Amino acid sequence: MKIIDCTLRDGGNQNNWNFSTKDAKHIVSKLDKAGIDIIEIGYIGGSGSNPTLNTGIFNHLTTSIIQNMPKLKQSKYAAMIVASNLEEIDYKDLQKANIEWLRIASYPHDIEKIYKKLAKFKQMGFNISVNIMSASYIEVDLLRGIVGKLNQLNIDLLCIADSFGHFLPEEVTEIFTELSKIARFDLGFHGHNNLGLAFANVLAAINAGATFVDTSLCSMARGAGNLATEQLGAYVFRKGTSTIDLHELILIAEFVRTDVLEKELKIGQPELVTGIGNLHYYYYDLLQNFENKEALLTLAVQLGKRKPKKVSTEYIESLLNKSGGKYEEI
Repeated sequence: MKIIDCTLRDGGNQNNWNFSTKDAKHIVSKLDKAGIDIIEIGYIGGSGSNPTLNTGIFNHLTTSIIQNMPKLKQSKYAAMIVASNLEEIDYKDLQKANIEWLRIASYPHDIEKIYKKLAKFKQMGFNISVNIMSASYIEVDLLRGIVGKLNQLNIDLLCIADSFGHFLPEEVTEIFTELSKIARFDLGFHGHNNLGLAFANVLAAINAGATFVDTSLCSMARGAGNLATEQLGAYVFRKGTSTIDLHELILIAEFVRTDVLEKELKIGQPELVTGIGNLHYYYYDLLQNFENKEALLTLAVQLGKRKPKKVSTEYIESLLNKSGGKYEEI
């Protein structure tokens, strides 16, 4: 099993990617010293779900930013590009970037956009991970079809992302059991913790064939966050199946907790409502504008059944219009 730490990329949802360069370098150096396999340092082209321009540099990586990061001794660098930003990528500039892994992230409805780009990235010498976001919106049969297509494109990793923290362990087991039968590449899992099931889901994925796991220091990510890197590190250390330097990992996790995180992550109403509802965490504030507290969960569940393609009030308005405003009867 290999660990991909996503603190500077997914963790940026907690602090708007406003990591100081000094702190980012410290985090990277310590993760490298701890022996984390891959360090994902941010987005090239920006986050698809948080398009605001008022974000730190790790939401808009450039070659110069990447080249200014520490040279790694054990780990490998990765960066993410979301499907909606692929057309704006400067390939010549990207070729100069000091990264070995490119992670191409796509929602199921955008997957066709990325296929033609994957061969180009492989030709440029990158290891390629395809990340299927909001995987809880796609049936296993359709995932099999995606794997069949990716088998022809010589990728290195397919990462299944439980973007909304909605999966149960038995659902994760089914997905990875089925995909491991046909995939000609490694499989990975990215689990959000809205229902407190990130660790259970990660173990289910590993037991069913996953060989890569996404994590973040102190669980940093939107909502309830991801599985904490230090917790997974402690687990594999306890099992005696890892060469991770757990002491270094605990130290850098504590630094993030005390010097980077503005507040501890929690599992409260926003996390539970969006996790049960199978909705992007950013939907919670929009739901509150339309609904009373008593019917909030009902509305979230019904909205999630529609599998909205983006965070927008239009989906909520459409659902309420069809219900005649009788929220409890939706």
